[in-house]
Amino acid sequence: MTMARRILLLDMASNAAQTIRYLAEECGWLVEEDRTRKGYLQKVAHGEYALVLLDVSDRSPERFAHCRAVKRALKERPLLLLTDTGEVEERLHGFQAGADDCLSKPYSPRELIYRMRVLLMRTNVSADRPHAPDADQPRHSALLGLKLRIERRGRTLWVDRHCVRLSRRECTLLCCLAERRNRTVSREELRRRVWNAETGPSDRIVDANIRRIREKLRRLSPDLGGLIRTARGQGYCLLDPAVVGG
Repeated sequence: MTMARRILLLDMASNAAQTIRYLAEECGWLVEEDRTRKGYLQKVAHGEYALVLLDVSDRSPERFAHCRAVKRALKERPLLLLTDTGEVEERLHGFQAGADDCLSKPYSPRELIYRMRVLLMRTNVSADRPHAPDADQPRHSALLGLKLRIERRGRTLWVDRHCVRLSRRECTLLCCLAERRNRTVSREELRRRVWNAETGPSDRIVDANIRRIREKLRRLSPDLGGLIRTARGQGYCLLDPAVVGG
């Protein structure tokens, strides 16, 4: 049985914390709050929290020192910071103080939950990643250029801090194209390697999976939709985004 993720809300106003608690519990997370700042660092260090959400919108002079202390106690676990304004300098100070992500007020609670989910997913993928690649997991399937990253074990596609999940077929198909990037891979080869079949599924099944991958690429960034090129009558070619990006 999988343990529910524990989330700690630090210094959040009670009405905001109540909204976040409701949405987080819908995701299956357990939420705790602390507004006292008494013994909070020990709580962070030993509480086995998967993520800490820290509100520094009070603009107190020591807010970023507080952020640094929390991040030191968290070590490798993610810290999401809520700031008072959308000013770039404010967010940069937050990142310099160790925050893994920053969100400014006023914010959408749904966006906040999405950012929390992404941070938790990144942490989960990182924990699952082997120190050395598996025999059936080529090195280049884990890192494609500088812009796009495929995590095969977690079946996750990353661009910067944003990600989408892939189905098993989509992930295997994308990794096959990544292994032969900048070269056309025939539909026959894709059927053989992804579906382990010489005949069937039909080309339409291959095309449908490619279409879904393109949609997920566009969801990450509109300019990534064209990375998979169709070689008419032949197959597909994945262009290396490091090359495309120049």
